[in-house]
Amino acid sequence: MAGRTNAEIAAELVLSEKTVSVHVSNMLRKTGAANRIELARWARTRRPRRRGTTS
Repeated sequence: MAGRTNAEIAAELVLSEKTVSVHVSNMLRKTGAANRIELARWARTRRPRRRGTTS
């Protein structure tokens, strides 16, 4: 989510900061990523491409 903080993500998704923190921690653990940057790279390489897009 564009380098946002837990508080920013929580506000946008109407969740608590703790919930966001737990989800991020779980994603880091499950993917083996060391930090949010690695997690974002991991997600970017595995994101399905939408029809009709070139990126």
